[in-house]
Amino acid sequence: MVFDGAIVGGSWNVRRRYRKVLRGRWTVELSLDAGSVARLAAEHFLERGFEHYAFVEPPRFMPWANERREAYRSELAARGIACAVYRPPSGGDLPSRHRHLAAWLTAQSRPLAVLGAYDVEAILGERLARAKDLLRTTSLPCEEIASACGICDASSLAHLFRRKFGATPSSFRRDARS
Repeated sequence: MVFDGAIVGGSWNVRRRYRKVLRGRWTVELSLDAGSVARLAAEHFLERGFEHYAFVEPPRFMPWANERREAYRSELAARGIACAVYRPPSGGDLPSRHRHLAAWLTAQSRPLAVLGAYDVEAILGERLARAKDLLRTTSLPCEEIASACGICDASSLAHLFRRKFGATPSSFRRDARS
């Protein structure tokens, strides 16, 4: 049977989670360990003829990120290919870290294949903290606050805000001002 595969990394176990129909195609979602994700990424980039490789580390220590970095580097080293590693500066806010990363990536040779490790919850936490600050200190509408914080729309902001803080942005703003 031939199917389109979607590979999703992040857990320590290799197992098939579920199957679903997506636009008439069967898609299998897999959960792979960090080393498998790195090896698959390296093979994918090598097959496509990339000449330069890089790995972007997360801003804080995560054991699986180290495993992913080492698996990626060793897969490339086995073929005699070097891999640059970006290690973010400690401290600083999200926008300054993004500018630092953008400058580093711009300085790399092209075409560049990049594998990254990031902490989605930490990034989301920083975005929601920024939204909380804007709600407390400005009268901007939620749509503009969502946009300023890198959240797609006011509805998503409300959902994420309620899940994290147990209140809607409107009720938080009202309570913060009283």
